[in-house]
Amino acid sequence: MKAVQRFLLVCALALCLTVGAAADFDGYLVEIDTPACLLDASAPELPEMSEVYAPLGLYQAGDAATVERLRERGLLLHAEPNYIVTLDDTPGIEALSNLSGKARLWGASESAEQAWYEQELGVDIVRQKGVTGEGVRVGIVDSGIFKEHQAFAGVKVLDGANYCVSEDDEARHDVSDGVGHGTFVSGLIAAAGNGIGVAGLAPGVELVPLKCFESKSGSIANIAKAICDGVDTWKCQVLNLSLGIEKDSETLRKAIAYAGERGVLMVAAAGNLLSGQHNPDGDPLNYPAAYPQVIGVGAVGKTLSVAAFSYRNESVEIVAPGQSMRAPSSKDGESYISGYGTSYASPIVAAAAALTLSIRPDLTSAEFRELLTGTARDLGDEGYDTSYGHGLLMIASLCAAAVPEMFPEPETPPEPQSIRERVIAERQRLAAREGGAPALFAVAYNEKGQPLRLFDISPASQQDGEPDNMPTLSEADISEEMFQVENAALWKLISFDRPTFIPFEAPVILPVS
Repeated sequence: MKAVQRFLLVCALALCLTVGAAADFDGYLVEIDTPACLLDASAPELPEMSEVYAPLGLYQAGDAATVERLRERGLLLHAEPNYIVTLDDTPGIEALSNLSGKARLWGASESAEQAWYEQELGVDIVRQKGVTGEGVRVGIVDSGIFKEHQAFAGVKVLDGANYCVSEDDEARHDVSDGVGHGTFVSGLIAAAGNGIGVAGLAPGVELVPLKCFESKSGSIANIAKAICDGVDTWKCQVLNLSLGIEKDSETLRKAIAYAGERGVLMVAAAGNLLSGQHNPDGDPLNYPAAYPQVIGVGAVGKTLSVAAFSYRNESVEIVAPGQSMRAPSSKDGESYISGYGTSYASPIVAAAAALTLSIRPDLTSAEFRELLTGTARDLGDEGYDTSYGHGLLMIASLCAAAVPEMFPEPETPPEPQSIRERVIAERQRLAAREGGAPALFAVAYNEKGQPLRLFDISPASQQDGEPDNMPTLSEADISEEMFQVENAALWKLISFDRPTFIPFEAPVILPVS
């Protein structure tokens, strides 16, 4: 029987190497029985292996024969291929020489601007309170950080380590970023702004580059090393994992569990649909986002609709902005670039975690997640759904829930009563939006839902250059009488992004009194 088992194991492992495509595996990951190894001290030395994380008994074996020798001596608890993990959110970053479509560079001469999502998430409210994430250490498990970029001037970037090489390699301290992915992620979290580009959400944090990707490829071994070392050596309180693989690795699972047991908050990308259609029964799970200790993050765009590329599955705990994102480029020390992907939604949540921990350092991971989901803005189907999770991250609400006395409830203005007052209030709200107000239309409907009349009541700043075949009104022209349309059962205020005429929010329904 043992001979049959041995034959099957060797065949299975050999098949992985021959069929696996060298692009899929890099040797094997093994978990060995450490007590048994100590008892086996008088036996011949263990086969040569490289350490992944010895306290958990995790090692990397170069070939199937090494795995078999461990099994023969009764030391092997588990073996699996060392899967290759590929960064798939790099289209915008790689297209530096072709700035059409998915990428664009902004030079140092261009002034700083507010990211499109800051007002939506309440970032300005948190900044006004001086909350920057100071004192919180965030590990960036990624492709390194281009520390020399001006966006990180004044930002605390620790030495970190390069897990793509052995511990005694001179390049162990080289965390430079040859891909740009880690630099982009780090900028979204902590870029200082410095009057140009876009500031990160938590510029007061300490960033720890935990490099486990050379070019676009890394391995489970590298990632597991980075996670465990981020906990033990670098004492990270938050780990951002803008990466994933559609294979459940026992080694990665153990590394994640190790960090989770020590109270580390972990945030990961839910995954991207690179081609084809979403599975109506749910997209594949992406790991580590699908592990219970990890907050899986999907992406939304400017319309707050779930992004077309964002995976829909049970790993999505929350959604955050992940389209039209701007952050530092690794091309040079002054440029900024635009990108998209769930990889760039994950650091928005990681930054929110750092901001919250900086004002409530006693929060446990479970308590933070309860606050996170409890303050999210429900989108999509009511309650939890696999597209939006529990809803959109709301940073101001999250911090206010963590420290209520720091963010007292503002006085709520009385609700306007008449249709005219509500129309004017909505116009004024839109006119105050960052980046200009969108179009606003008032539409009367009868009881059957058929439109009867339409008014363009956009704020004046948005009416320039519009067609003349639609009447526009100033605030002085708006009277209560104009809403007395025969057979009108209700009015809807519908807002549009004027350049594209795509609705960006649900209509405000005004019943006719």
